[in-house]
Amino acid sequence: MVPIRPKGMRNLVIATALLLPVAAVAAPAGVDVRMPFVEEALRFISTQALDTPPEAALLRAGVVKVCGEDGSRPGCHPPGVTWPAAGAAGPDAAGLWRQILESVLAAESLQQGARFDKMAFERFVADGMVEALGDPGSFYIAPSVYKKISSIPTSFVGFGLRPVPVQGGLFVAAVHPGSPAHAAGLEAGDVITRVGGEPVTGYRRSIALAAIWGATGETLELTVRTASGASRDVRLKYKPWTFTPFAVEHVGNVAVVRIRHFERGLVAAVREAAASCAGVVLDVRDASSGLDDEMAGVADVFLGTGSIGSQKGRSDLAGRTWEAHAGSAGERIDVPVAVVLNRGTGGLAEVLAASLRAANRAILVGGTTGGVDTQETLRLFSEGSAIQLTSIRFLGPGGASLKEGVLPHVKTDRPGVVDMAVAIVAGASGPSLEGLLEAARKAIAAP
Repeated sequence: MVPIRPKGMRNLVIATALLLPVAAVAAPAGVDVRMPFVEEALRFISTQALDTPPEAALLRAGVVKVCGEDGSRPGCHPPGVTWPAAGAAGPDAAGLWRQILESVLAAESLQQGARFDKMAFERFVADGMVEALGDPGSFYIAPSVYKKISSIPTSFVGFGLRPVPVQGGLFVAAVHPGSPAHAAGLEAGDVITRVGGEPVTGYRRSIALAAIWGATGETLELTVRTASGASRDVRLKYKPWTFTPFAVEHVGNVAVVRIRHFERGLVAAVREAAASCAGVVLDVRDASSGLDDEMAGVADVFLGTGSIGSQKGRSDLAGRTWEAHAGSAGERIDVPVAVVLNRGTGGLAEVLAASLRAANRAILVGGTTGGVDTQETLRLFSEGSAIQLTSIRFLGPGGASLKEGVLPHVKTDRPGVVDMAVAIVAGASGPSLEGLLEAARKAIAAP
């Protein structure tokens, strides 16, 4: 028998005869079977991920990743250790799964000697734990992929689409006008199933996202499933283009604020537009993320006191509630407001739309929003890899769920939806929802 140097309760003594013939390997005098990266990843997942399985279940997922369901790999059945039942929970079960992982690690170390990559083993286990969450938005990112992502200049906005991980690929939530994705004919609602010929599943989601963000070159080959179910190949070719987070234009005496990203300066632009015009149209189609205080500030321009929405997470730092405070004359601006929505509207934009809807402060026009009510956290680890986890859930006013999306008052998919919203605001007798609905009926009836 080869003694394993004691490192506390997480180390084992392993008989090499149970792993492989004794003559086949020159076993080292001691094998360190501690797994610091696995433990660090386990703590991060357990404290940050939404709906996290018990620790024992996460460790079991790592075991299955390296052993397979049948446990046929050397070391998967250490002496005196019986595999716990699949649903076993609690510290005892977690301890047994750790022992099995450490037994496999020691077995591979003895078998491969200096050629064994212990860090690669730990990363493989961590990938299995993240995969066990069953959440498309949560995945392990290899060091080489993270290095590519982190090297993208902040001014570079990739190929111009907003991908959202879903089962079976990447859902195209938005395609920005003037971008390479727009030029290639990609449309919101498409699902990217392959990137560079490789299926977008498991750990490959991070590789695919890095490529789409612009980390791997000037061209990109995609396989796309359209909303009708047809499959087609798309070639993206990068060319410089401009991403504008928000813009204001005037149509007659109505200000149209096109919001793609809640960026610094948006609240001031909205307040100035609302103060100088007879009405405002907030176009939040395909908008999702950005600075949450800018989102809350836009709602505050039009609301009295009350709840705007909130975000909740496992971490205390993730919890936040937004309240409207514009209750006095000169702070709240009482003009007619319309909000234009589509399926690509998600996250912070959904919170904004829901808050204005709940207060009867705006008429919502367009399509039901996507119900993209979560946000991810990216954690870089000291050895160069990273893990992205779905860690925050957005809620509407009073804690209302946004999972089913936000419904419009006027549902339409016509190309001229912004023109319709402008007509409604221009024809409204005042800021009340009743006045906006009456103006909408007239706009719909008009030839």
